[in-house]
Amino acid sequence: MSLARLDPLSQVDSEELLTYSLNGEILSINQNPDVEADLNNRLNLNDGKLVKFRKDQIDLAKKLLEKNYPRRNWNQRIFDREIEVWSAQTNGELSLT
Repeated sequence: MSLARLDPLSQVDSEELLTYSLNGEILSINQNPDVEADLNNRLNLNDGKLVKFRKDQIDLAKKLLEKNYPRRNWNQRIFDREIEVWSAQTNGELSLT
């Protein structure tokens, strides 16, 4: 059995190899078949339930951003600030209230 190309414990490796779609999928940045096999077969990170959960969280975050910044003038500084606020207020769980 071959070793996985992805190490779920290594944030650096993951950030260099992966990207996230707005529909909740985790994708190989370079469409590397070994990485895609790890994502979809070994780690099963694109299971339908996981993809739906991530999509729901993305949609929720988008609603919160639209509520706070209706002009949609979002940038990295705004994202970083909102993530900090959400994490501090909700233990990392988003809420519309």
